[in-house]
Amino acid sequence: MHSTPRRPRPRAAVLDDAPAVRALRVSIPLKPQLAPAALPPHLPQAVADEFAIRYLQEIGASASPENVATVLLHFPLESCAVSAAWKSRGSLADVLAIDLKPTAAEAPPGGGSARKSQAADDHDLKTRDDDNTTAPSPRRRPRGQQARRVFHVGPVRLTFDDMKRKFLLPFKLASPPVEVDVLALYGMKNSNPEAATGQKDSSNGGSFQPPFLGSRGRWETQRRLKCATERDVAPNSSVEAVGDLHKAFYLALPLTALGLPESDERARVALYEALLSSAMVELVQTTIRYLYLTVITVPTGTDSKEGVSERETLFVAIVRRFTALRAKLEREQRASPRPQLAVLIPLLLLALRVDVETLVRMQYPLSFACVSEDMPRVLQTLDDRVSQLLDPDAHWSRLAVLETTHEAGQARASSSFQRARRHRRLRDQFFQTSAALHGVFPDPLPGKCRRVMKLRGGADIGHYPMVADGSEQRRAEEERRTEEAQAAPVSVASKLQLLRIMRRSTKA
Repeated sequence: MHSTPRRPRPRAAVLDDAPAVRALRVSIPLKPQLAPAALPPHLPQAVADEFAIRYLQEIGASASPENVATVLLHFPLESCAVSAAWKSRGSLADVLAIDLKPTAAEAPPGGGSARKSQAADDHDLKTRDDDNTTAPSPRRRPRGQQARRVFHVGPVRLTFDDMKRKFLLPFKLASPPVEVDVLALYGMKNSNPEAATGQKDSSNGGSFQPPFLGSRGRWETQRRLKCATERDVAPNSSVEAVGDLHKAFYLALPLTALGLPESDERARVALYEALLSSAMVELVQTTIRYLYLTVITVPTGTDSKEGVSERETLFVAIVRRFTALRAKLEREQRASPRPQLAVLIPLLLLALRVDVETLVRMQYPLSFACVSEDMPRVLQTLDDRVSQLLDPDAHWSRLAVLETTHEAGQARASSSFQRARRHRRLRDQFFQTSAALHGVFPDPLPGKCRRVMKLRGGADIGHYPMVADGSEQRRAEEERRTEEAQAAPVSVASKLQLLRIMRRSTKA
């Protein structure tokens, strides 16, 4: 059993020696709201100050500014369990409850095995301890700002909020995607076409001339060539590199906020062991290789049979390993009465997405240093391909504990999220209907099924498009078969393996 690294806590010795530290429950009355409202900007700091004042009153000390600053400096506020007024949908409370249960020392999951790896854990957390020592104290920190654990591996620095807005729904759909500037990408920078292309009108007897490139043009050309040469090497996905990524990912998770408190050591051990398991490491390695062959190095129509066979084998291996890992975690979840294990599969998929972006950024630093939209588009394509492979229905791209937050409500109310949700909803509802309705409504337009019901089962069918005749349907079927024939071939063996995997997953 793997030993989980200790989560760093600054000034832990002061907490152990303080005799006044004890369990405390603070209840702050709130104004009842009909719906989650926007929080004031200074509410986190006001709640922290109120908590410090209540604690000082509980131990019989004066609530002076110095004592309040001392409490905020030494107390682990990230370990407090906070229940918001709109925690559950449809049931709104009017009291903000904060529970503090300090312990003598935060023991890592794994018990005695964790002591054996203390030297390795101290080595892994050395950089994080340096960050904690250089971080400003709560007295000098701006009001409302709280310390957050950071996923820092190489040039990549991500907080959990950054991961949430990049990879989790509905947060990543809250902001509209960046539109591509077509003129900047494909348009001519020079208004004179002759100067830009180096060609003259053939009617004047001019001949072809090579384009003139200044020093800046030559430098940009060399930089693009270096970036293209840099991407000839696949990202490094060794066992050691993936293990370091998963350790840093585990340390960056706010486990208490995700429903895995310190008291539930078994759930934390299950998460850590799943992250460092051989199945998860092999899944990351196979996914990185498959994405490199299909996205970073775009396959051409003249690929050899070996390249097509390798992509098919990797695709089948990805589906098989993720299905086996998911079935194992689902069996553990059904066997355990604790609902906390439901977050393990979404967290593993989130770790896979973070691994893909981190390994790509570490392997191609020159490409990301260029001021261009190429690599952001590549990262977006990689994330979309991971969703297409492992989570096409977006079942594992959500965390239920984050669905009731105010930020999630704002994300769902955004126009970009509503547009994406409406598109997916109409597509799903249309293709769940019968073939007869497909003939009546050839396009998944909104509202037509409801209009048919209102018009007595479609009595006024003249308002709707006519049913296509047999010739058009046969022509469309032939075009579809032609497109399928021109697509990348999938061998019969790969299809049979995928069918066996699907049957095993349904039985599990």
